[in-house]
Parts: sequence; C-alpha cells; structure tokens
Amino acid sequence: TAQSNFGNKWGIKDTRWHLVVLDSWISWRKGHRRKETVRPIDTLPDECLFEILRRLPGDKDRSNSACVSKHWLMLVSSIRSSELAACNMACDVSVKNPSPYLNNDVIVDEQESKNNGYLTRCLNSEEATDIRLASISLGTCSRGGLGKLSIRGSNSTRVTDAGISAIAHGCPSLWVLSLWKVPLVTDVGLSEIADGCPLLENLDLCQCLLISDKGLIAVGDKGIVSLVSSASSSLERIRLRTLNISDIALAVIGHYGKNVIDLSLTELQDVIEKGFWVMGNTLGLQKLKSISINCCSGLTDTALQAIAKGSPILKQLFVRKSCYLSDAGLIAFAGTAKALESLHLEDRNQITLMGILGALLKCSAELKSLGLVRCLGIKHISFEFSQLPSCLPLRSLTVQRLSRSH
Repeated sequence: TAQSNFGNKWGIKDTRWHLVVLDSWISWRKGHRRKETVRPIDTLPDECLFEILRRLPGDKDRSNSACVSKHWLMLVSSIRSSELAACNMACDVSVKNPSPYLNNDVIVDEQESKNNGYLTRCLNSEEATDIRLASISLGTCSRGGLGKLSIRGSNSTRVTDAGISAIAHGCPSLWVLSLWKVPLVTDVGLSEIADGCPLLENLDLCQCLLISDKGLIAVGDKGIVSLVSSASSSLERIRLRTLNISDIALAVIGHYGKNVIDLSLTELQDVIEKGFWVMGNTLGLQKLKSISINCCSGLTDTALQAIAKGSPILKQLFVRKSCYLSDAGLIAFAGTAKALESLHLEDRNQITLMGILGALLKCSAELKSLGLVRCLGIKHISFEFSQLPSCLPLRSLTVQRLSRSH
C-alpha cells in the first residue's frame, strides 16, 4: 500500500517494473544489504534497465535512482534528453509536491563556484573520474546548470569518453570546456559534447593525444570537426595544443568558425601549410580578432598571408618558433591585415630588421604594440627608435634578447 500510494503521488503507474525500481530505491535508503539473495532487477541486462530508468518521471526521480549504485549512476547519466519518455516528461510537470532531493548524496566534494548564474567545476588529476563526472552531471541540473568544466589531468587520469558523455547528456548549459592532459578521451567524447552542449563558446584542449581527425573521411564528422561545424555551434575561443589533428581540422575551423574571435594553435605537428592556407582562404573567420601560433611548422609566408586575407578585423598576431616565416611573408601580411593593432614575434631567426621596418611601413595606422623577443636575425644594422615612421601611433615597443652583434 505504501508503495502504491508513493507511486500514485508521483504519477508513477502501478506497473511491475516501476515497483521493482521503487523497491530497490527504498532498500538502499534504509541501508538494507541483500547479499544472500539476488534481486530480480539485478539479473536484467543493461538494455532493459536503461529502458526502465528512462521512463521514470522527472529529473529528481532519476537522480534518486542514481544513488542506488555506481552502476545505476552511470546508466542514468547516459540517458539523453531526447531519449526520455514523453509521457513521463508530461507526468513530471504535474507533480506538485516534489520528493526529497537526493542530489546532495550524489554530489562529491570537488571545488565549486558560481559564474554568471552557472556552476564552475575544476578537477585535478586523480580527482577526475567517470563516476565523478556522472555525479556532477546529475547534481548540478537543479542549481543553475554546469557552465564551466576544467580538468587538469596527468598520465594516470582515468576520465574516458563515458565521463565526458555524461557531461554532454546532463549539462546543456556548458559554455566553457578545458581538458589538459586527459589521455583516454577520444573524438567520440568530443562528438557527444558537440551534440549535447549547443552553448559551448570556449574550448581548450591540451595534450589529449587520442583526439584527432584521422577517421573523418571513413566515418563522418568527429571530434573537433563536429564541435565547430555543428549548426548550433557558438564557439568563440578555441585553444588547441599538442593534438594529433591534421589539415582537415583547420580547414573546418576556417569554414565554419563564424563566431570564433580568439584562436590559439600550439605544437600541431601534423598540420602543414595547406591546412593554414585553407583555413584562411575559406573566408569563414570573419570575426577573428586574435590568433596565436606557436611551434607550428606549417606556418609559412603563404599561409600567414591567407590568414590575413580571411580575417579582415584581425587585431592581434602572436607567432613563436615558425621556421618558414621570412621577411617577405611578414611584409605581405602587414599589408593585408589592415586592422592589426598588436604584432608579437618570438624566436624568429629568419626575420631581419629590414623585414620589421618593411612591415611597419606597410602596417595601417592602427598598430599600437610591437614585440620582438629572441629574434636573432636582427643584427648588423644600427637601429634608432627615431628611424620608425613618424605616422605610427606605437604605444608599446618591447625588444628583448636580440642578436649580440646588433
């Protein structure tokens, strides 16, 4: 009778499987342990249990069910919003007296803060697991939703696509995702984020070596390509570092990155000149204001000029350790980037003082900041600040560690 009243109160039909689920939940809450007997529901395959759990009415009831065990937690967190039974969603709206919310039992002790009405979670190394991410997914939905997720991992970090998928399924309000050194996450996890987090604006990936675009031609859009090319993509900031991506990923960023304003590319060893050239010539980065390119051998004179051509409001350029960028390429870039306000070059031994002066003469009157660090090709020419064109409104000039013969 108690079970029947409970079911009627919550709009749960008095069916056999709903009662079995309710019995399991009550047993857990009372601290009962049935080690000597096997419950019928424990013999069900995951597919059947999944069907039962997705028919429970409302987020709170599913969250309470997730408290039964880690196995149930992972099953509940794998349910997509599109897979919830429509009848139960309607039933959830009719509930007037909500049950005691058990998310406090699910939520773990990771650091939490509020930002713009959304929660922020930061996990370090051993703290980050699939179970932890599933708990976050279920535990934040009633408290404004998860807005920012940052994982700073290590080689031993155990987060997989299952944990990232749980976030994708339960955190549609996610707008910032940062994954550093998460070795087990692949393109599959990023594809789930692309499908489940339409508000994502800021993506920061570093040393996630299983994230690539190698299988694009064979199986369709994956990983980074899915995130950028999604029709609902609102990505504004993309930071990619030490990833196994190829020219295809940069081509897609250039074509679909209509909202990207800040792009940072570091140590992309598989990207050649063609990737940068196509990224610029697809003319999709119309809103790009800042680009940083660090240790990318594919950046050449031709590639840099293409970037300038495809980014008409580009204001900031940072280049470090690009072996194939010469004076000619820098001068051509300066002549095309009409909105450039800041130019910073580091470890550019092929650039000479003649290239710098030529670029300054080509730059528009918008240039306000120039930085030259460890550019050993600048030498043999006496350089007086008074030699700079008088029309330049430079407000900041940084010159460090140039050639000793300078």
